[in-house]
Amino acid sequence: MLRLAPGGVDGIFDAALISDPLLSALRTGGSFVSATRTRVPSPERGIRVSAVGGTPDGAQLKEILERLAAGRLKTRVAGVLPLEQAAEAHRRAEAGHLPGRLVLTI
Repeated sequence: MLRLAPGGVDGIFDAALISDPLLSALRTGGSFVSATRTRVPSPERGIRVSAVGGTPDGAQLKEILERLAAGRLKTRVAGVLPLEQAAEAHRRAEAGHLPGRLVLTI
């Protein structure tokens, strides 16, 4: 990472929940945001640390699913693969330029 951004990056959103090891990629005074309140590193070098989180909402999920079923909400799916092909899904995602998301089925 530091080879690509020798001074460090301005901010990191940690959706992979890696936490502490990512701090070395941040510049002094940068911002770190975790996708969960349970994996937040201790601030250092003036780095601002915070977390975001969602609250389960069954009524909102039901509304979204109803909108999908009725065709009022469109999603872009680039492909559907069985869970056994998760490694292939990762290869495709890393290659980029997908016209949507990859869905893994169980």
